[in-house]
Amino acid sequence: MLADPPDGIAGDANHDGVRDSSDDEFVELVNTTTHDIDISSYQLWSRSSNTTTDTVRHTFTTGTVLPACSASVVFGGGSFDPNDPAFGGAIVVGASSGGLSLTNSGGVITLRDPGGRNHYFPYVGRLDRL
Repeated sequence: MLADPPDGIAGDANHDGVRDSSDDEFVELVNTTTHDIDISSYQLWSRSSNTTTDTVRHTFTTGTVLPACSASVVFGGGSFDPNDPAFGGAIVVGASSGGLSLTNSGGVITLRDPGGRNHYFPYVGRLDRL
């Protein structure tokens, strides 16, 4: 995941030609197994480190399958090409809510499956800015 894109073109994580502090944020899911995983209706939620309120940021559409040994990247937004070779064949989408709103100081990303089970991923902000 990337909550605080670097300055300049190095921060253009979505490769749309523009560095944007919101659009270039991303969360990446990696399937390290030998099986395909159906992530239809899974949701990404986020919250900052100073609150207990989660907000849904993305819902994977019906039919979204994460193939074995592959990845899915959810960007905050932008006008990117999901088939750009820079993404290495990953499933690349924009946040269905219109943004990820990841906080630079840290927080929690929650992956919620359709059964309501939560998987929590705490993160810290950029260490060079603490």
